[in-house]
Amino acid sequence: MGIIALIRKAMSSDAVHVKKGQLESEKLSYVEKERIMVQRMTAKDMLLFPELPYDLHCHLYKYDKPGAHAFAYMNLTGRNIKVAKSHLMTLEKIIESHRHIIPSMPKDIYLNVNAVIFHQYSKNYGYTRLMCTPKTFSGKLSARPLTLWYTSRQPAEPYMVCGQIVYSSAGYIENATANIYLRIRKPMIETGIGWWFTFVHNENSLILQQVKATLNDEIDCPVTTVYKSPSLIELERVRAQEEVDFKWLQENISDKCPKSLTGYRHMKTTNSKNYQAIVAKAKELGYKIT
Repeated sequence: MGIIALIRKAMSSDAVHVKKGQLESEKLSYVEKERIMVQRMTAKDMLLFPELPYDLHCHLYKYDKPGAHAFAYMNLTGRNIKVAKSHLMTLEKIIESHRHIIPSMPKDIYLNVNAVIFHQYSKNYGYTRLMCTPKTFSGKLSARPLTLWYTSRQPAEPYMVCGQIVYSSAGYIENATANIYLRIRKPMIETGIGWWFTFVHNENSLILQQVKATLNDEIDCPVTTVYKSPSLIELERVRAQEEVDFKWLQENISDKCPKSLTGYRHMKTTNSKNYQAIVAKAKELGYKIT
């Protein structure tokens, strides 16, 4: 067999192995991929993100038990606790700045940073940790490599808080996303009042996007949206209009319309040539896509 033939055979064999690997990967569930990512991970992987605000020269712990979600984490001590508390205080200040426009929010609903616990106090309940996700399943660097998962002592305390701050590789709190769940429970009352806060980054600022709450401690009390940011209101308006536009396209330009609303939104976001052609065709037919 000539050298060219040998090279072609080797390339063909490699292609078969790659294809086989891809197929095997596609068969894996999210939980299985999660476990593989944790098993691959090393503490050095977290040092690939020098912009993160924490000292990540720490021991990497792994939780990997059958039947449960696997995860890797670092404990917080010293300087890292100060950083975490500082960022939690940032969330609390944002909540406080909105208190005057959310009249239904009681005074005892606030993020009590001093209630957040940073050490293991029980085998049955978690504590505040840094969750590490430095790489994707395919081995690429993660866009969201670190999460501060925080909580107060549970379950008997009348005040309970928990949530996450998810950091981008840029590291700044302004570029993060976050959520908070607060619960105030009166003595002899099992349910309590719950409040949910969602934060997103918008134009290099961390903003309060939405607030939901159960406004009393009745068991069947519904969750009510009590605040939406102007940017969320505008986003919902745009999303609703996109649904209207997509339905019109399905009915009037079905041969050029994407198969799904998700596909339509993607082509609109990228302003692809196909999207520009659809806009032009709709205009010819007297319909303006906004």
